Formats: sequence, structure tokens, C-alpha cells
Amino acid sequence: MQTEVQFADGSNGAMLAVETSRGWFVDWLSFTGAGDLTVAEFLEKKPPQSTLLLVMAQQDSYYNGAYPSAATHQCLRLTNRDGTHVFYGYLSVENSAAAMVKDLPVFQRGAPPGQDRRPLAVRATFTSAAGKEQNQAEILLIAGEGWFVP
Repeated sequence: MQTEVQFADGSNGAMLAVETSRGWFVDWLSFTGAGDLTVAEFLEKKPPQSTLLLVMAQQDSYYNGAYPSAATHQCLRLTNRDGTHVFYGYLSVENSAAAMVKDLPVFQRGAPPGQDRRPLAVRATFTSAAGKEQNQAEILLIAGEGWFVP
């Protein structure tokens, strides 16, 4: 079961729960919005290894530095739940998950905060020095639609 919840700061989120013989259980990972690291920790540490992140995602067109072309990668604008920490994720067009992100809303520069974004679970890493400087990470795979990671 998935239900919408409102947090103390007024932001909205989803809560996934399942009923078992021992009672109801909340999918804590998706409820907290933190995977292996929070988005803020990911941006601070810039890990070279695959890291599970729960992000809000939109398509974008920022190609620069380590990722200069839409011919090789799809660009996603990725943020934490409240949008205060932003980075760009690049998914190879040859990745089998590339089709999954084609339906994400497109980021509109100058639009008000909170414009249409979708929750996505990704595995990402910083693969180059240029990418680290420009907050450009490689998306290795889409780990789950929404924030549910099977």
C-alpha cells in the first residue's frame, strides 16, 4: 500500500507499507528518502563507487565537461526531496534503463520551485575529476521506479 504523507516541514512524500502476519511494516528506506547516502552526503563525499540514492528526477539538457553530448548520455537533473541539493546524472543511451527516463518531466529553467519531479532510485558514482567539480555523476542503473527498491 502506498499513501501520501505530509512531513513537519510541510513537504509531501510517499509512504509504502505492507501488512504481514506480524503487523504493518513501513518501507523505511523510501520513507526517509536516503539510500546508501543522502544526496547531501553524496555531493560532499563524491564517492567513486556505486551508491544507491533516492532522488527527485527530471530530464535536463546540461551537457558540459565529462558529458558533452546528448548523443552518448541522457542528462537528468537530480535533487533531494526538498530540492536544496542538486546534481546532474548522466545515463548512457546504451544502458537498458535509458527508456525508463524518457517519460520523466523536463526541467524548465525559471519555473517556480517544486515543478513536476518524479521519485527515482538510482545507483550513481563520480567517475571523473571534471564531473566531481561540476556535480556531474554517472548513473549506472535505475534501481527502482519511485523510491521502492526491490
